[in-house]
Amino acid sequence: MKKYLKDGLLLLFFIPFLLPAQNNKSQSQSIELPDFVITGVQTVDVPSAAKEKASFVSTLSKDFFLPQYSPEELPMADIDNPLSKKFDLWSGEKYYDGSVYFGLGRYTLPEGKFFMGQNFGNYIFSIDLFGSNTKDYVPYSSYNISSMSITNEFYINNGSNFLPGMKIYLDGNFFRDNYYFYNSANPTMERMTNNGYAEAGISNSSNRYLNYNASLSGSKLLINENGFRETNVSVDGGMEFKLPNFSIGVSTKYTRQNLTKSLSGNNNYYFFDINPVIKISTTSDLKVEAGVNYAATDYSYFFYPFGNIRLRLSRDLMFTAAFSPHAEFNTHRNFILSNIYYNLGTIDNLFTKYKIDLSAAFKYQYYKYFEIGISGGYAKIDDYYYFDESVEKGKFNINNVNGVNKFDIKLDLLFHPGPMGKFYGEVILQKVSNGSDQNLPYNPNIKTSLGYSYLFPFGFELAAEYKAALGYYSDILNRNEMPAYHNISLTFGYNIMNNLQLKFKLQNLLNRTNYIWNGYQEKPLDFILGIDYKW
Repeated sequence: MKKYLKDGLLLLFFIPFLLPAQNNKSQSQSIELPDFVITGVQTVDVPSAAKEKASFVSTLSKDFFLPQYSPEELPMADIDNPLSKKFDLWSGEKYYDGSVYFGLGRYTLPEGKFFMGQNFGNYIFSIDLFGSNTKDYVPYSSYNISSMSITNEFYINNGSNFLPGMKIYLDGNFFRDNYYFYNSANPTMERMTNNGYAEAGISNSSNRYLNYNASLSGSKLLINENGFRETNVSVDGGMEFKLPNFSIGVSTKYTRQNLTKSLSGNNNYYFFDINPVIKISTTSDLKVEAGVNYAATDYSYFFYPFGNIRLRLSRDLMFTAAFSPHAEFNTHRNFILSNIYYNLGTIDNLFTKYKIDLSAAFKYQYYKYFEIGISGGYAKIDDYYYFDESVEKGKFNINNVNGVNKFDIKLDLLFHPGPMGKFYGEVILQKVSNGSDQNLPYNPNIKTSLGYSYLFPFGFELAAEYKAALGYYSDILNRNEMPAYHNISLTFGYNIMNNLQLKFKLQNLLNRTNYIWNGYQEKPLDFILGIDYKW
């Protein structure tokens, strides 16, 4: 208990340093939102291209960089955020058509990012490239990754005589990485992966009486070990018929998993999910939703009702509550994105069933200045998966367990750009345990993420981020408690010219010996000098 108290005090100690006083009157005090967010009027007339904000701290896509688990990313999985918008630490409210960034550091040699986004009439195109190389800080700890993301979107105006309001899109992303199992019995064992995803679809949410969507997506995972390959192909769609104060709809998804050189000897699996739903909205302040969820695989099925309610208590205060039983189809792609040191085994997928999933949240929003959310929940889960290295050191096998209990309480803070700068905070208290009340490995009791940035009037910028995870174990018997994870990063920026910025990053400022996975030390203090050009 004294240990947790000490770590908790350390967490609280750093909060004041993330909240200095400011007096920058030239900075915007609000975020411009699309019309439908502010007025409630739905429209899909051609939006602006997905231009990049004047990024101060690079915001990289989670789809690409989950395997990296850099010290700047909280190592544990996130839960749903009750706040209405994502928040990034950017400078000002300016947008750019493109950017190029290049940096070199003590262990980062090099890193780079390229972005370009443009709209051509009713067509939007954007591309994002990223690459990073981390050299050894302990023997064979190097990590190399590169990625690409492409977005294509075409909009049909509301006034068109043919399919008005429809959106047609084709998106894709790809990343490759290579690294070593440097804490295993064979530290020179190298893994190389290729991971790609693509999706094409249509959607229309502007029609007064009928909304619909349909898509075809696919993912492919290649791992050099034994020539293993996984391909997942999914077809999903939904439709909603709307009347005044009432609507009825359904959503469905079918996934086919195909495997090559699987250790289980099986090559094909399927997953099917369908959710008919009824929505009632007697007033603008009260909305109720109820339905049933049916899901099935080759070897199991799931059927449960669900429902939720959203009640506006005042202009600024919102309450939501939900009973949301559901099933998830987790494949090798999910496993390796959760843990890059995952050991290929005979479990090809898991049909995870949330038989009970209760949640409630309050959110207070004061105009566009700040939001505060507090939420809590309880879930009862079967076939919940976790990682364990009990069989072979440095390689983490997938294990699954029934009757998992998950309790959590979460606090979210979000202060939009203003004279005091920008700040976000997230603190989660949770317990994820089996039927014997043992904490499942690598599920911390406390985790937090704090971020703050400020733009000075003379072109200098500062951003600070703090991540922490406390109270988690590396084994199911809870005999080996992992050391507390604390990480602080600072980024300094100076505008050499209007569109040219010099950046200096300090990562793992405390130079702590952090571990996300047992035996795999994270990068120590690293400093990176870079240049960022935007147009």
